[in-house]
Amino acid sequence: MNLYQLHSKPKTLFGYSDKAKWARTANGAYQYVWYILGKKRFPEGEAALATDPKLATSYAILTKRRFPAAEANIAKSTPSVASLYASKVLGGRFQEAESMIAKDPESALQYAMYCVKGRWEAGEAAISKDASCSVLYAEEVLWAPFPAGEAAIAKDGVSAVQYAVAVLKDVFPAGELAIAKTKGPDGYERYVEEILDNRVDPKKWASETIAKAKADRKKT
Repeated sequence: MNLYQLHSKPKTLFGYSDKAKWARTANGAYQYVWYILGKKRFPEGEAALATDPKLATSYAILTKRRFPAAEANIAKSTPSVASLYASKVLGGRFQEAESMIAKDPESALQYAMYCVKGRWEAGEAAISKDASCSVLYAEEVLWAPFPAGEAAIAKDGVSAVQYAVAVLKDVFPAGELAIAKTKGPDGYERYVEEILDNRVDPKKWASETIAKAKADRKKT
């Protein structure tokens, strides 16, 4: 509950007029904005806020405006913070932070989806290392297969099923061993139902796929 916003005379409450004290630290300045100013700008506290990339990003989102004084620090902070600032505040690309964002799979995916709004080749190396991110990138950004991510996808049964169903709309041989080892509605049961059209018994298909993989390994 925010008493400062509910009170008929908020300026009479403790702490309202003590701006200098609140402005000394990033956390204090953010609390002043949240609890006292009602999400309005706090110019006196921006110098402190600018030193803390995470709080600076939250402040920019809260006040619904760009925060140029903090952008150099945000660009050097973490991929997730920089990507969040780009998507929620800039509403587009954040060139100064792209080399950092491109190193993290989840941040690179989010950046491609909400900032680049299309294929982002600079982030594909990182994205390709994560199975779930690779599937989402193929499904939501490329609208097409993502060969670079298939090695990671093939190792995760749930991701492999989703990739086969939503992207390839066909069998995914490279992922079938992982799929066969994945029980439940998102595992081999779904693969047999939606890709193999229930032409085989799910459990039988799974056991035969695993057995074949073991036999192939023995041959090599």
